[in-house]
Amino acid sequence: MPRNSFYMKKKNLLYVFLIFILTFCFIWSFVPKNRGKNLVKLSLANLASFDRLYFIQLVLDGTEITFEKDGIWWVYDNGGKVPASQDRLELLWTELSKKRELNLLEKNAASSKNLENYFEEGNTFSISWLDFDGNTDEIVFGKSNFAGTSRSLYFGNNIYEITGFNETVLSTSFQYWCEGEIISKAIKELDSKGVSNAFINGKAIEKDSETVTKAFSLRYSGSLPDGSYAEKDKLIYYFENGSEVIITGLDIGSEYNLGLKISIDGIEYLATVSVWTYEKLFS
Repeated sequence: MPRNSFYMKKKNLLYVFLIFILTFCFIWSFVPKNRGKNLVKLSLANLASFDRLYFIQLVLDGTEITFEKDGIWWVYDNGGKVPASQDRLELLWTELSKKRELNLLEKNAASSKNLENYFEEGNTFSISWLDFDGNTDEIVFGKSNFAGTSRSLYFGNNIYEITGFNETVLSTSFQYWCEGEIISKAIKELDSKGVSNAFINGKAIEKDSETVTKAFSLRYSGSLPDGSYAEKDKLIYYFENGSEVIITGLDIGSEYNLGLKISIDGIEYLATVSVWTYEKLFS
């Protein structure tokens, strides 16, 4: 019997220990995990709204991409203007405008001797912007932590740790930012059904013809710098709301691509398309 009593005591002690562990875990789940962190809640974008922006510049390891508001839409300027993706620029601004809890690592970091701990040459991504009132600002993303779950961030002369940022927008890729469908999405209020008259090389075409439809789903191959190019063909669309779109085909001296000069209510963009796409458009 004494022996059984000993085993019962051990068993009871084990139960008590397990209950203690479970109770501790339960209580710990309610304890803030941010002890030791200096959390600050703020928005990275301190401007009024996306509609007030005039200029956005992204820089990664010396490669920069610049967007400007041209009329009612955004353009990417690489020697020649092509429409930028309004949706992705809005996504960028949404990410910057979110109220976030940032871990303040260092204040007044401009004079810090520890910047190399947070930033390194060739591994920083900066975003700067300007609004119509002349207000400007810049933020710089630095090193990621080992797990890739957070980054250092320089903003307002302070260094923070940021988590949960949508890093797909940290890109200087032309293909990512520029609008693939030159007309139909770059100018959302224009629709192929709103065409009142259309002409190809001076000859009238049916406004609901396949040529008009193709032009409004046209995808470019890349940007085309400003220059002097021989004109080959011309498409003109007049819209019921008074707008005018002119697509001029250009010989750019390439075996594989041809150029397009796209004029939308007098504002011009230059792009390239494949020879196959060009022939489909102007056939």
